[in-house]
Amino acid sequence: MSIYSETAGGGTSTGRLSLPWIIAASSVGTMIEWYDFYIYGVLAVFFGLMAPAFTRLMLNAPKAFIMVLAGLAMLRVLQGAFSASFKDRFTLGALVSFLVTVADLGLLNIGAAFWGLVAGFAVSWLMERRHFELD
Repeated sequence: MSIYSETAGGGTSTGRLSLPWIIAASSVGTMIEWYDFYIYGVLAVFFGLMAPAFTRLMLNAPKAFIMVLAGLAMLRVLQGAFSASFKDRFTLGALVSFLVTVADLGLLNIGAAFWGLVAGFAVSWLMERRHFELD
């Protein structure tokens, strides 16, 4: 009779697990966990010690370099936004809204984001009226 059928309450088992194998597997899993904790702890201390130097480095970096890093970080977000905006309906309105907002020209002390929404809606209302109809 196997350990499984003795401890799990019945049934027949095709394989036979002995107690030493179970203890060895449990020990290996515990050793791997401790190794992971050790690595994460060492890395946390390392990053904590290097944070002031990295902060000084970034504060002394040229503004253009920081802007490039920020732009690279935003690529996936922009890709998802463009895919969602230009996928199916109101594509021309989405494009006009994006372009007016990116132009960053405020009017009457109101920011470009508002005028981008207004322009996008107006273009969609005038040029893509069929998209406003319910399906």
